[in-house]
Amino acid sequence: MPYSTASALLDAARQYLDNTGASDAQLLNFLNTFMGRIQREHHFWFQEQVATRTLATSTSGFSRFSMPTDAIGVRRLFWVEDNKRKELTFTPFFDAIKVAPDPDTADKPERYSFYRNELYIFPNIASAITAELYYDRVIPDLVQTGSNDFLRFAPDVLLYGILSEYSHWMGEHQKAQYWEGKAQDAVNSLLKLHIVSAVKPASLVMRTPGTILQGPTASTRVSL
Repeated sequence: MPYSTASALLDAARQYLDNTGASDAQLLNFLNTFMGRIQREHHFWFQEQVATRTLATSTSGFSRFSMPTDAIGVRRLFWVEDNKRKELTFTPFFDAIKVAPDPDTADKPERYSFYRNELYIFPNIASAITAELYYDRVIPDLVQTGSNDFLRFAPDVLLYGILSEYSHWMGEHQKAQYWEGKAQDAVNSLLKLHIVSAVKPASLVMRTPGTILQGPTASTRVSL
């Protein structure tokens, strides 16, 4: 069920409504309310993002990496040297401060911490570096003529979410539970797709059904 814009999704939702008194603005609000709740409960692959920063030296013993405004979760942080990415180790903020070298001692970055919506990189870097943050983002609210990755990859989740929120608004809570169940099934399907896509397929060895396999010995190993 592809929809090019939120408006097209709202038109589809109206086909299921018993009462057409709700305006497009109200239905859009239902859509965004549900989308925000789903993003707080689950993270999907289309929420993954990367941000690049050039970090300068500092006199405080660490460098700050300002968090992107749409970030809701950190995955990995790397710094780039000679076109090679080197991952930094996460360390709780106050532990990192205790073990950080003297601010006058500049070195290559080793660890990072998170505090008050900023990332801190320790120790103080000897020269400017490029850092890459891989993170989960929150997808902003839709406008009627707009689209986003959530609408592109999970239109059924949003459709059922609209109908659920609308049914609660109408006081039809039993019907709302039905649509909530449909939305959750659609979410579970997305999560399964994400897991399957992230797992590298295993190499299969064909054999005749019922074959008894020899266990591994010092000189023989049988691959399953």
